[in-house]
Amino acid sequence: SLYSLAGHTVDGERSIAGEFAHLYLEDVQAFLRIIPGLEDKQWRQIANFTAEGTVNNLSVSFRSAGDVIRVLGFDASFDDLGFRDTTSGAAIHGLQGTITGISDAGALWLQSRDVGFRAEKLFRDTLQFDDLAGEVAWRYDYDNERLIISGKSLNLSNDNLELKASLGLDLPKTGSSPVVDMEIDIQRGDLAAVRQYLPATIMSPKAVAWLDRSLVSGEITGGRFVLQGPLDRVPFDNGEGQLAASLPVSNAILDYNEAWTRIEQLDAEIVFNGRSMDIHGTKGKIRSASLGEVHARIKDLTAPDLEIDGSVYGSLPVMLAELASSP
Repeated sequence: SLYSLAGHTVDGERSIAGEFAHLYLEDVQAFLRIIPGLEDKQWRQIANFTAEGTVNNLSVSFRSAGDVIRVLGFDASFDDLGFRDTTSGAAIHGLQGTITGISDAGALWLQSRDVGFRAEKLFRDTLQFDDLAGEVAWRYDYDNERLIISGKSLNLSNDNLELKASLGLDLPKTGSSPVVDMEIDIQRGDLAAVRQYLPATIMSPKAVAWLDRSLVSGEITGGRFVLQGPLDRVPFDNGEGQLAASLPVSNAILDYNEAWTRIEQLDAEIVFNGRSMDIHGTKGKIRSASLGEVHARIKDLTAPDLEIDGSVYGSLPVMLAELASSP
């Protein structure tokens, strides 16, 4: 609504400039049809995405000479923006902020609430966040034919999680795998909610079921997650990159085996490294008995066998009662 378009041709170069008070993305694909030089192949790639939301106060200009299209500049604000890739099922909605850029570089500033992210090939459910804020920039490296995306001071939070993240993503034009460099600092977290953020679709169902049941409750403070390397090599079995997470937990409950008494009041650090998981406990309780150092380990989450080694200190009747009720 409230838009103007102007076009002209000078010495074989065609130009279009537009001003839009409000642009509704549900209709934007029809608008893209008038971009000069847009080939059928490019249109089919665009058609794989569906978009929703409103772009406000958009200014944009294009220029084409032959088959080359250049975006001379654009800037806008946006509300309740959402995208869905129909080929992969990945989707995001609820984005709010501002954006500016040219043909090969730009930046956006996010200040969003009630954001949802879905990746059907990784997560079982949509990830919901109350707040998402930060800056994301991109540029195209013509020398190496790659798109470089970087995110700074990205803050996400909801009722069970608060984190700060930085992101680097290298997208080669050649078709080789994207390379990611992501670091996340977890300010606070709820151990029982970890199940929501597990890449369950690429994990062993047995491991997922164990984690769902075992991580009953606890508080996470000062955790960290690192993903660095080519995405098609995850989990980097041959050292091509790094996939690691460290989750310090306090006052946790670990229901490690349904036939044994669960561990309570557990202070520990949960470490994921590639395919492995280690839980290093410093204190806890089994019934009224106290735990010393305890180490729970799964060497390979795709073929999970649980090993537990530790020391328990308590009265003999408590120890005997645990043995009598166990397998």
